[in-house]
Amino acid sequence: MTEDTDTNRADAFADGLLHDLPLADIQARVNFPVFEPTQLVDWDITWTLRTEQPPGGRETGSGHRANWGTANPCSLRFEARRDETVFRLKQFLYDWGPAAGDLPCLWGSPATPIPLDGDYLGWHGRDFQGREGGYARLARTSCELAVISGELGEDGTAHVFRSLVRLGGPHSDARLTLPLARLSYWARHAPDPVNAPIGFLRWRRDRRPRKTIWKAADACDALDVAVHLPPDAGLALDSVIVFEYRTHREFEFVFDTGADKGHEVRIILFDRPDAYDRLRPWSLEKHPCHLETLSDGSLLAFVSDTHGAYTAIRNPDGSHPLLVLTSAREGWDRSWVAGLVAGIEASGLDVPGTHPGGLRAGGAHG
Repeated sequence: MTEDTDTNRADAFADGLLHDLPLADIQARVNFPVFEPTQLVDWDITWTLRTEQPPGGRETGSGHRANWGTANPCSLRFEARRDETVFRLKQFLYDWGPAAGDLPCLWGSPATPIPLDGDYLGWHGRDFQGREGGYARLARTSCELAVISGELGEDGTAHVFRSLVRLGGPHSDARLTLPLARLSYWARHAPDPVNAPIGFLRWRRDRRPRKTIWKAADACDALDVAVHLPPDAGLALDSVIVFEYRTHREFEFVFDTGADKGHEVRIILFDRPDAYDRLRPWSLEKHPCHLETLSDGSLLAFVSDTHGAYTAIRNPDGSHPLLVLTSAREGWDRSWVAGLVAGIEASGLDVPGTHPGGLRAGGAHG
């Protein structure tokens, strides 16, 4: 995939699946950095690439490709076998919304954190099908692990995640330089938004906006609403998504940590106070977490107060609450997130204390 090529031709393959291509060839076809397991030498590994296809089902094609749908993004999976143990690890770009709690495939079940290099965190627990599983976001790549038979355990899951090394080369590097607004399948093909949990506090997205606009930070003069983070947050604006509804707009500001794009903060808000009515009273999603009220009245929900992930609602009873979502990261403790939430400034909204010189987002997609 290149910036000028949105998808592979739908008629190129009978079922959209390719098996055991060289990883360098696969990297050129996908919109995320590919990771290779480098320490699983005693496992039998097979690879399957699901190629990106346009939205919608197909009248012809393979009978075993049953998951054609309104959105058909690409993904890469390897299956590893050793004796009686079989697991699968799927890699993809989680680009249809914030990854719920930074452990979406383990949603609803307790999960144990796994420290990884680069201040990353993996997770071990049970997936939505009740299987032993794991999740890690490395650079921009979501890695979902599911044990099909046998058992890995926490140590085995940690070994798998720690064995993953990003492929080098220009195609891999390019996936870390392009903004999400140009990489995302949802930005380029515009299927309906996904109505799924995005954090520990309930904030569900309407399914059918009249229009969705993705904007990159390299052209930032087009929007009348802006968000400014504290200078010491260490985060840069990557992209903004605007959902236009009949009566209001919803803005999602995506900030990340720079070169590896590996750690993320998202700020979501509406441009009209009455748009928040359907979300109140605020309630927790169905995932084990802690809920606190900060000194400024903000609500804060989290799995761990030493590294997150966090969901916060600042000014929950006011006219313009802000939803703040963070990924999990070593060093992002409760003190850090409390300072982040208190230091966010918004402009373009009819609220006191906004920052007229805030970082403006913009740049029409494409």
